[in-house]
Amino acid sequence: MFRSLLPPSWQADLVAARAGSMDALNRLFAGVRPYLLKVAAGILPDDMKARFDNEDLVQNTLLEAFVAFSSFRGSTAKEWLSWLLHILRHNAQDMARRGHRSKRSVAREIHADGSGTTLGLREDLAFTKKTPETILIRREEWASVKQAIRELPDSLRRVVRLRFRHGLSCSAIAQRLERSENAVQLLCQRALERIR
Repeated sequence: MFRSLLPPSWQADLVAARAGSMDALNRLFAGVRPYLLKVAAGILPDDMKARFDNEDLVQNTLLEAFVAFSSFRGSTAKEWLSWLLHILRHNAQDMARRGHRSKRSVAREIHADGSGTTLGLREDLAFTKKTPETILIRREEWASVKQAIRELPDSLRRVVRLRFRHGLSCSAIAQRLERSENAVQLLCQRALERIR
């Protein structure tokens, strides 16, 4: 069942990505993006979608997975998807918390049809199956990654944005930036090295 959710080449791409191939790593994430978008549509309640969209959730998930890829130890489709879904759910929970705590609360927003909203996700540590300490460590690491991305030179930051926010392949990015595909791959590799 899980294999049918991924492109046929995903396992070969996993092996190649672990060996350092940026193209293979990009294919891994591009192949799972449509599935994550479908899952994200079911995770975020409608009232949260007024402030956050599925694309944002999936982008954050893929970026976090990209940075933490070396920590993925699985080898099956089920393990790959489970790892990504765990990150996705954690990020959805973080979005819900931010929406709940923010000065402009989702609960006070009024939609165009005049209806109010309510927060639909529970803040539940059992959901993430992590201790408060590991959650804090993960948040600190993620904050460091975000800061590292902000500090990237414009050319690297733009490549990261196009790759993870928009889900473009290296060849599509190369066309958009009017550069060679090898140059874009090198930019992706440099960005990853600086982020790590």
